[in-house]
Amino acid sequence: MLRDIPIDLTAIEARAVEVSPRLDNEGAPRIDPEGRAQYTVALAVTVTVAGRRTFEALHVTVPAQDDGSAPLVGVPAYSPVTMTGFRARPWSMEGRSGIALAAESITEAMPGAPSAAPYAPAPAATSTSPGAPASAATSSGSSAGARTTKEAS
Repeated sequence: MLRDIPIDLTAIEARAVEVSPRLDNEGAPRIDPEGRAQYTVALAVTVTVAGRRTFEALHVTVPAQDDGSAPLVGVPAYSPVTMTGFRARPWSMEGRSGIALAAESITEAMPGAPSAAPYAPAPAATSTSPGAPASAATSSGSSAGARTTKEAS
């Protein structure tokens, strides 16, 4: 059984670039196990580690908001965002493999707020045993991950 890998985002600054619905092979919206539509949020991120900055483009799957609307409605492109429940999940399908990225939510960051809250697995809706891993909202055959890497001088 695959498990979610929590990601510490304390060294990351993220900005939302674009939000689009996740669709299946027939063009219908993908739905997570809780019945929520899924969206892909393209992020431009800056990672600072040991004084070195790198820039990455990431695609992260998030569920619809509680009211059923897409995440980040009305938020201008390249606005700073905060992620909660950010995680990675390895996948393998038909001879291909990769890492899918997902978050429980991505919201516009308040001034001075960190880009990410620490990962805390959501309680599994159908779990009967305490401590059972939360189900992931990612099961795509598409690779989600770094698209470009450039180092700042």
